[in-house]
Amino acid sequence: MRGLPPLQALVLLVALGVLGFAGHHFIDMGAPTSSPLAIPTEPSQNSTIDVEIELTFSSIPLSYTLSQASESGAENKVIQSSRAPAENPSYADVSLVAHRLTTYWLDVVWPDDAAQDSHHFVQINIAPSHGEGQQFSFFSNSKEMNETFDYDTGGSRHE
Repeated sequence: MRGLPPLQALVLLVALGVLGFAGHHFIDMGAPTSSPLAIPTEPSQNSTIDVEIELTFSSIPLSYTLSQASESGAENKVIQSSRAPAENPSYADVSLVAHRLTTYWLDVVWPDDAAQDSHHFVQINIAPSHGEGQQFSFFSNSKEMNETFDYDTGGSRHE
């Protein structure tokens, strides 16, 4: 054996250590290759989305009110209402709660009960500024209609 094998092994070990350390920092092997995914946050209680609401009636009612049911027991928030509406269908641009299933109440009063073997009806079309719209239909024999429906503008976390 020529030379000093233990000394050669030590020099080789130090050289590999220096090259490994330099290569590690040059390639940056310690950092993740992609940024971590952002953790989605729950939408705030006050976030809203603009929607167009169209109410089509079988005949023009005396009055109607569309309101958002209060979750805290306070007064319901009136979304759309009219006394003796002149238009059929009736349109309104409003803001509704975004990304959460919300309960809405519809109250309609017609001049008289529906004729024999017929119904009063209301068709509600909700078209949000983003996402797909939804349609609800309600029928009644009496001159007063009180209906409840749940609507979600989409993208809710509970699905």
